Amino acid sequence: MAEPCTVGDRVRDVRKRRGLSQRALAESSGVSLSLIKKLEQGDYGRIRLETLHKLAITLRVPTTTLAAQPDAEEPDRGDVEQWTLVRRALEGTAAGSEPAEEPTLDGLTAAFDAAVPLLVANRYAEVRAILPALLQDADALVAGSVNGTETAARRLRSQIRQVTAQLMSLTWQFDVASHAIEMAIDDASDGLTEMAAVD
Repeated sequence: MAEPCTVGDRVRDVRKRRGLSQRALAESSGVSLSLIKKLEQGDYGRIRLETLHKLAITLRVPTTTLAAQPDAEEPDRGDVEQWTLVRRALEGTAAGSEPAEEPTLDGLTAAFDAAVPLLVANRYAEVRAILPALLQDADALVAGSVNGTETAARRLRSQIRQVTAQLMSLTWQFDVASHAIEMAIDDASDGLTEMAAVD
């Protein structure tokens, strides 16, 4: 079921859950019946916080429950399509042939370090172009880690996933960003890396 997206939708939703009529809500809150009707029908402009507070007290919910706006609009379809390869690489479902050579920790660290200035300079299209390879190489590096290098490989993959999450957030792909952060936290091998992912 979709979340109520307007103030009026939220007032109506909570009012019905409380078993109140519009008239009963008006009488209990001191807000006019006509205002409540207009609000729930979407025919009322911006509502004062004081009025919302009166309604919230009667409905026994925090004022923010009624006042909160949706988190964000849907991501732009073009943005979603442009980031398809990154999402697939994050999930480990990217198509393509296996590289002829296995990635090394030093090589992947150097490639990631070269991508950071692009990120800082807001050159997202360039980062988007190399991010699938960074994600795939990080997965391969972790999978092939031996002799105590797994911790360092996971730390590096956590950092790459953090960058992925940041870029997904910038294009309003919050579900993907959240998943990337969860994966980054799972890879964090020390408190500082985990704290950076959580932040």
